[in-house]
Amino acid sequence: NAEYMGKKVLEHLFGMKQVLFIRHGQALHNATHDNTIRDPPLTDVGFEQAAETAKTQFVQDFLSRPDLLFLTSPMTRTVQTALKIIETAQKNIQIIAHHDLQEIQTEPSNTGSDVEVLTNQFPSIDFSLVPSQWYIKANPWAGKGPDELGQVALRERIRRFASWLATRPEQNVVITGHHGFICHTLGIELYNGESVKTTFDSVTCTFTTGETSFGQPIPFVVKGVERTHKGSMPLKASPKAIELLLAHREGKEEKRKAKQQEADVVPVPDPVASQPVVAASSDVAVATPASKTKVTPVVSDTTTPKCSISGTLTFGWVLLGVGVAVAIGAILKGRRV
Repeated sequence: NAEYMGKKVLEHLFGMKQVLFIRHGQALHNATHDNTIRDPPLTDVGFEQAAETAKTQFVQDFLSRPDLLFLTSPMTRTVQTALKIIETAQKNIQIIAHHDLQEIQTEPSNTGSDVEVLTNQFPSIDFSLVPSQWYIKANPWAGKGPDELGQVALRERIRRFASWLATRPEQNVVITGHHGFICHTLGIELYNGESVKTTFDSVTCTFTTGETSFGQPIPFVVKGVERTHKGSMPLKASPKAIELLLAHREGKEEKRKAKQQEADVVPVPDPVASQPVVAASSDVAVATPASKTKVTPVVSDTTTPKCSISGTLTFGWVLLGVGVAVAIGAILKGRRV
């Protein structure tokens, strides 16, 4: 009826929030491509990116709004980004950590620290919403389809966060988050320190993307195919993000080819190592243990060939025969005399 529709229109109008997503600055694993580092911190470059982000008019506008909620993933790199932003902007704003904002992958680099460790390290952050072992999650890349357990869990996590956000009274929200989470939530790939404004509908719990800090996002096309994430819309990205991701992909491909070439190479025997070694006191060559080549004995041209055993025996019999003949001759000569 008209009354019900009027109520829904009012809820829709007053249920809109302006939400600014900021990707964290460069972290250690971004610089080294080493995903074995658990909960890596920002690099010096990452802190500089966070400071530069805070100075832009794009972010200053949000931080100046009176009705503001500042949220962050509990991971070290996003917490450090959030703290650097408000420090640079010289704002006294309470930052609240929410575990559903954490990165989506399960490598050590995307696994957070215990709440006790975070609370001691960042005492000004409100970690009251973060449960124990909050970093344990299903791997969204374990299967091949959108119905795989990790993908279902990820979509549920995004819906859960959106439902929680809808209950908050604040109309303006800043979020420091992660590449993967933002990709699956908004369909946009951001470079470290980049940001995007969105409008959040508290009734439908959906985000609509708007202005970005880098201009117009463009489709991410690789080899003629538009890039997508499993379970999400086709992606668009900032030019810097595309450049970085393509360079990273090219680097991984070069490493893969190098490993494949190493595996395909057939070892070639060293021509020097495979030569026989002739002992100084012997005329017969002796093969080195490293050589599997059949070695033919080599006889020196300056030495007298050694006789065989059978030749030595034959020569002995000849001498014996001569000796016997001489003895018999001497006997017969004596008789004649």
